[in-house]
Amino acid sequence: MYPYVNFFALHIPSYGLCVCIAMFLCAILAFRRAKKIGLDFNDLLITGAVAIGCGTLGGMILYIAVSYDFETICKQIVSMEFSFLKNPGIVFYGGLIGAIIGVVVTVRLLKVKAEDVEHCIVPYIPLGHAVGRVGCLLTGCCYGFQYKGIFAVATRFGDEGETYFPIQIVEALFNLFIMAVLLLYTKKKRLPYNVMAVYLIMYSVLRFCLEFFRGDAIRGNFLVFSTSQWISLFIFIISATIISINYVKMRKNKD
Repeated sequence: MYPYVNFFALHIPSYGLCVCIAMFLCAILAFRRAKKIGLDFNDLLITGAVAIGCGTLGGMILYIAVSYDFETICKQIVSMEFSFLKNPGIVFYGGLIGAIIGVVVTVRLLKVKAEDVEHCIVPYIPLGHAVGRVGCLLTGCCYGFQYKGIFAVATRFGDEGETYFPIQIVEALFNLFIMAVLLLYTKKKRLPYNVMAVYLIMYSVLRFCLEFFRGDAIRGNFLVFSTSQWISLFIFIISATIISINYVKMRKNKD
């Protein structure tokens, strides 16, 4: 694993570097799309900044929620210890949910069309996620089950001498496929929140399946599924409902 990239005297965290690259790429592509459809630069900039801020906060909150039990958190708050805030991680689903909430509120406050913002931002979410998963691979986190076949990788968080299934790269490749589908889907004008719903349906199905190949059980399980699988099921149902409602509205307008 390569948790740090050495650049002269600097030791840059690989994951942080990948996140910065992801944000830079997504920002450039989103602003190019905004220019084509006439979406105001400042509106997209504000919306993107809110998405990043709320996404980071949401990811940290969910990480704490799944990594510490409620009693431990309460005890630390009462004792003013707050050790659960030290070296916090980020859970993607928490970040995604936080970003969506932030964007929905911002779009309403700015009074811009939700479908325009979706058109510019949503297709590039899986691109940013794919680059982020490369950071996970370099850092050694979010690894798969123990595996000694082709493309097996070692991780500093796993057992010594063991190798693991490279689930990070598998997820990154599927995310690139999702991006391609979304780019095709957004060639035509879509109803508000349909683009986001389509993305969430595809990713929730992908994540639900990939969880069976994960080997890091730190985020816990409930009954037969992992925390992420339960969230995937919930997101799938909500997203399918949004598309169904929009479809009914569209049929009524045609009639």
